[in-house]
Formats: sequence, C-alpha cells, structure tokens
Amino acid sequence: MTLNDSRGLIHEAVIWMNIPILSSRITLGQINVPFNREYIQSSANFISLERSIVTNMLPQFDTGAMIAIHPLEAIDKKYTRYLSLHGFIGNGHGGGGDYGYGRRQDNTAARQNLPQLLAPIYYGRIQYNVFGGLIKKDKDIGWVEGDEIFQDDAKLSLGAAVAQTTQLKTSQPVPVEFLLKDQTPTRLAIQQTTPTGGIDPTGLKSDYLADKTITTPGRPNFGIVGHTYDMTFTWKGFYLNGAWSKFSGSAANQVMGYHGTIGYNFHISGSKYIMPVFKGEFLKGDWNQNQTFEPGEAYYIYWAGINLLGDYHLYKIQLFYQVIHTNTAKNYFINTADNRDARTVYLQFQANFWTGTSSPENISGGAIYRQDY
Repeated sequence: MTLNDSRGLIHEAVIWMNIPILSSRITLGQINVPFNREYIQSSANFISLERSIVTNMLPQFDTGAMIAIHPLEAIDKKYTRYLSLHGFIGNGHGGGGDYGYGRRQDNTAARQNLPQLLAPIYYGRIQYNVFGGLIKKDKDIGWVEGDEIFQDDAKLSLGAAVAQTTQLKTSQPVPVEFLLKDQTPTRLAIQQTTPTGGIDPTGLKSDYLADKTITTPGRPNFGIVGHTYDMTFTWKGFYLNGAWSKFSGSAANQVMGYHGTIGYNFHISGSKYIMPVFKGEFLKGDWNQNQTFEPGEAYYIYWAGINLLGDYHLYKIQLFYQVIHTNTAKNYFINTADNRDARTVYLQFQANFWTGTSSPENISGGAIYRQDY
C-alpha cells in the first residue's frame, strides 16, 4: 500500500515495543496524545460524569509516534514509576472520530475543498508521582488515573504538558452538550482551511484583513501552542483533582481554562463504594478576536453528583446535576451579551467488559490502562 492512494490496512490501532532501558516504550499508530490528564485517562474510570470543556481545544487522538521513558530507574528500580516523560509527533489530522479527518489518516490526503497541510504536531508531557504509582499485590504498577481512589495510602500525581503545531488542521467546536438555545456555536480554535500565505499572495484582496479566519501574507498559517498543568491527590477516600490550561497562537483565540474536582470515596464492602463529587469549570476565550475578553466570552460549569460503584469502575451508576452559565448568547433586540443558564440531571449506567488477557500486576481496581506508559 502507499500513503497517497490507499486507506491502509490498520485503522484506529497501535503497535508498541518495550525497550529494556529505563523501562522505555515506543508506540506507533493512532494514539491518545500525551497532553490533558483527562484525555489520557480511560473513559471507564471517570470520577466526574464527563471530561472538562477545555479538553476539546485539541483532538484526543492523533496518528504518529510516541516514546515514553522513566529516567529515575537509572537511580534505583524502585523509583521507576515515580517519573515519566513522553514525547509525541503526529500528523495533526486527529483521530477517526473526535473532529478528526476520519479513518483516512495519511499525510498526503487533503479533506474535500481544503488545502494540503503537512505541518506535524508535537506533544511533550512530564508526570511525577510523588509517592510512587498505585500498589497492586505489593507491586508498584504505575499510575492508572481513576483507580487511585481505591488506595488508602496518600497518592499525589503532578503533570505538565505542551503542544505545538504551525497548522491547526482540525475543527474544535464546543461539544453539543454545552450548546444552549439561540446560541451561535462557539469555535474554541480556528481551523486552517486556506493555503499557507493565503489565497491572495499579493495582499491586494480588499477583505483579507477583515476576515480573521483565513490565512494572509501577514498571517501565513494558523498555529497553536498549548500548556497545561494538572494534579490528582487522594488519601483514605479523600479526592482532589484539578488542571489549568492556556493556549496561544493565531489559531488559539487566547483560550484559558481551569477546573477542579473534590470528593470522598466511602468504602461499603469488597469492591463496592459510594463517592459524592463536586466539580467546577471555567473557560474563556477571545471568540470575536477583538483582543479583549468580554463578559460574553466565558463558560461557567458546575457539577454535583454521586458515583455508586458496584464493582470498582467495572459496574457503576452515576447521578449528576449540572449547571451551565454563559453570556455567549446575544440579545436580539439590543445586540448585547445575554445570560443563558442550563440545568440538567444525568443518570448514567456503565458496565465494562475487558477482553483479551492481562497479567495480574497490570490490573488495579478492574482497569488495565496504565497512565504513565
């Protein structure tokens, strides 16, 4: 097969190879990118009902190559899972879904009516597990986000990540669950849909400065740089999680967001738990690109809920109440920012059935996805 005329033989899959030096791993394929802590986390292990709105700034998956290393193993093997470093380079087309290019992922294919954009996207992430990873049968198995709530000992994970590309090729709309009545959908970031340098290389086109969503000689590409800093802490049932993210660049709309979650996991018996959770989110951006933040350019989102865990995360019931407040709507009569509030009750049943095989040391609380690889 060739990249320019074939859909390929493998879709939405990965292959990896472990390297016996610093417990390293090389991964190739469609990978959940090492950026947001919530995007790396398996959806089976959610503490709150859904990922935060700021995670939609970049696709969750991309096709490329990633390397992970654990440098503290050079000091002593008992420190292997304390520190992990990830580096990733992808084609920037996103995943098979998730606002990506679809299942055709080759670099030389352009979307219909869009130019061929070849700039890669880069990610880097560092994660430090202050007290080590999660313990399963007296063995440190690394960090499995969401499973730390079942550990009695204090666990703290600190993370920081960066993302960069000179051409943002994917559309990043606000998810439909955050859209309110009479509201124009907000574009979190600007997707590049015109060639490098613009469609008018001479710069004589009369409106090329007015339309800030097209490339021009003075704005040849729509790039983005993202930074995020996150943490998770748990001790004897107490749970705290949070993150702060900032995006810059011509595609970024100067988006900034943060969120925090607090809860307590009450152990009932065996693998059964009850966990009340409270979460708050904030997101703002220069949606109209006038170089200032206005009252109508922010989202305030609040969650209150309870997780009924019947078999760790393998079977659970989640009951949540959500309030969304935003001024991003417009008053039709006086053309000013208008308040919008949405209140929703969610009841979700979740059951997970793992397939394949896994050694016991890779299983913690029912999950088999290790965060720090």
